[in-house]
Amino acid sequence: MTASDYPPMEDPLHWSLTDRPSGPEEKQLLKARLLLALWTSAPGRDLKSSDAFLEYYLAQRYLIKVYGLNLQTHEDVISLILFIRARSTVPRDDLLAQLNNDHWTWLGPAPQSAEHAVEIAVGIWLMIGVDDWAGSQTLQEYVARLFPDKHDTSVLATPVSLEFNAYNIHRIGGFNIVWTDCIQDHLSLISDQTQKELRVFHVACFLQYSTYSNASHKLFPPGFLEETIRTIALLFPAAHLECRQWLQGAQGRENVGLEAGLLLRAPRDLRNYRYWGQRLRELKDEYDRTEPTTIRQWVLDKRKPNQRYTFWIAVAALALALVFGLIQSVTGIVQAVAAVRGNG
Repeated sequence: MTASDYPPMEDPLHWSLTDRPSGPEEKQLLKARLLLALWTSAPGRDLKSSDAFLEYYLAQRYLIKVYGLNLQTHEDVISLILFIRARSTVPRDDLLAQLNNDHWTWLGPAPQSAEHAVEIAVGIWLMIGVDDWAGSQTLQEYVARLFPDKHDTSVLATPVSLEFNAYNIHRIGGFNIVWTDCIQDHLSLISDQTQKELRVFHVACFLQYSTYSNASHKLFPPGFLEETIRTIALLFPAAHLECRQWLQGAQGRENVGLEAGLLLRAPRDLRNYRYWGQRLRELKDEYDRTEPTTIRQWVLDKRKPNQRYTFWIAVAALALALVFGLIQSVTGIVQAVAAVRGNG
């Protein structure tokens, strides 16, 4: 049986996890019910980026199968999430014990089924990993430790121009932009001698909807979700046309769940970012240290005007030298030919 075989009025949450929605209409029905179940309050509009969340959610069915969990319907997944949500102040070990005792029917025969169930549920609800969640910690404590307030009053003003955006970081700095659905990896930078990689959290609807949900919002540190949205607005400014066009291309190619200009304006002084400021400063420092390696990057790079002018002066001097050298060579050849003919 496929999802299309269900009666039209049946709640999509009752659909089997083994049946992927077969068309756009069924995807919209399932997405609407999932968003309502996870975030009872919403911004009042269907964000295009919610398609990326649906794809992420559907991909978790593979893990459910691999882990051998006995979750049969979408309603089972939501019930598991609500069970954990109601116990966000319970230490992890106690939470696992309650899950094993009260809802063993959701679990599989594997010894770590409860741990795997929690991993999937928290990943869908909060889009974080739980590898470092200690047994004595509550979920609330764990999330607070993941995202500490790193505001440093000793840091000098670090304003960045509109040219500091993901498009330029990619095309001029040569950074590979890797889209991640784990918020812990947002703005993480991986750099070696061969390549530079910047990870960007792209499921923007999670940030938008979570700010309207008390259950999600209170778990994250105050202002964290809003600041994360501002970092996206900083890297993908609505006022930068080329950046917007580049992001639109990525949306079509890679199902990226971002919309350029989530906010009309974002603070461009990195001191205003309490949670992500350190990573933003590290990114800016690495970007500033990166020198162009191709002619195209030299042409596009506007970060260091003096160096840019020096480069073009050198190019012009080289071009003139080649032209004059060519002229002298041609003149010498003509004179030699004329001399030979004169002697003849």
